[in-house]
Amino acid sequence: MITSTKENSKHSPILSVQHLKKYFPIRNTFLKRRVGWLKAVDGVSFDIFPGELMGLVGESGCGKSTLGKTILGMYKPNEGKILFKDKDIIKLSIDEKRKMRRKIQYVYQDAAASLDSWWSVGRLLREPLVIHTKMTRTDMDDKVLYLLNAVGLRCEDLYRYPHEFSGGQQRRLGLARILTLNPELIIFDEPTAGLDVSVQAKILKLLITLKEEFQLTYIVISHNLSVVRMICNRMAVMYLGKIMEISTTETIFNKPVHPYTKTLIESIPQIGERKKHDNLFLKGEPPSPENMPPGCRFQSRCSFKKDICEKIEPSLQEVETGHLVACNL
Repeated sequence: MITSTKENSKHSPILSVQHLKKYFPIRNTFLKRRVGWLKAVDGVSFDIFPGELMGLVGESGCGKSTLGKTILGMYKPNEGKILFKDKDIIKLSIDEKRKMRRKIQYVYQDAAASLDSWWSVGRLLREPLVIHTKMTRTDMDDKVLYLLNAVGLRCEDLYRYPHEFSGGQQRRLGLARILTLNPELIIFDEPTAGLDVSVQAKILKLLITLKEEFQLTYIVISHNLSVVRMICNRMAVMYLGKIMEISTTETIFNKPVHPYTKTLIESIPQIGERKKHDNLFLKGEPPSPENMPPGCRFQSRCSFKKDICEKIEPSLQEVETGHLVACNL
């Protein structure tokens, strides 16, 4: 199993994903039967340790959001295991899954869509406590006020409605609602998408503050490599349902090995600097996940393709401690 550092290897992971697969059936509308599979997540394995900030990056359609939702339980996997604190989430009963989901929360890209526009902030924040706890109304109100203060909102905001807040404030409100049930692992899907740069910086700073205050573990799904580099201590690069490279953030940015990782990093805008590798570029569009190419699934777009790449699909191999790469070269 994939670990992050020598220090982490001494401790048990809070989350262990093992050979996870999530396929969606492709059906013929005329014959009304399955004619193939769309392989959104195809054999993904990794560990996350308590207190880590794990980044998950890749192009649109690579499967990173599907992976996050499968971990949460929104999708039922076709194969593999999802161990949260050594308990296989997939095998839990419905009641056990409901209790487990209090500890794993998902923050959607569109914060406003997850907030009922007809409910006041006070009601939105109290609802999880009413459903999942036996707290008194006074204790609920105290906790709601504490969480509002923790995310940088005011007590007067209790009587406002979600549409009255700006995009950044809606993100803060969503965070307060997530924190009501004391989660241990939070999955963020594009936490800064659609926000101004100045607001992005404030939200990222808030995420770090909340992580320390509430002792949280994060998975950050993002297209923005700069965001991942800023807050994550480890990251994984996904392409067409598989992890291509995984290591500490510092290692991947300073010593990327996989051609796809190198291309992603080279694509980050840099003012006044020449690109290190002019021959790194992506040719064409990603292959359809309905019809994967033989061998390495990146080979049709790789500038360094060899004959072996068309025949053998590489598995993750450790090139140095904690740094794994899936590449035949």
